[in-house]
Amino acid sequence: MLVTMTIRLDYASAKNRFSDALELAKSNEELPVEWLESTRKISESPSRTFIAMLGTELLAKATDPRVDTFALKVRAFPNAYSARALGKDVVVPACVEAWAFHLISGLERRRLLDRICGSESSDPQHRE
Repeated sequence: MLVTMTIRLDYASAKNRFSDALELAKSNEELPVEWLESTRKISESPSRTFIAMLGTELLAKATDPRVDTFALKVRAFPNAYSARALGKDVVVPACVEAWAFHLISGLERRRLLDRICGSESSDPQHRE
């Protein structure tokens, strides 16, 4: 049986990369036109899950360039990473802290609001 080590992302570094990206987005610094156009197109997606997944993939790659963004589950791929764990442990909490709820998929948003409110909540933006 061949055992392959997968990439274990440094979540502290990932949180720092997220914070850096958020600060850049909030700044007056001019961003590349390609980024702005791509962001606009992605924001028009009817599924917020795609937006959250893309953010998770970009953060994984920014945290460790070896990451294969097509290998989302930790298995026998040498450049795989746990997209689910990165999303749950870094992306979702960072979005909550930054009040960027629109980047979180419907199910995760519902769970977060339930946790924050302490009971079942009604999220008017919940579409999934």
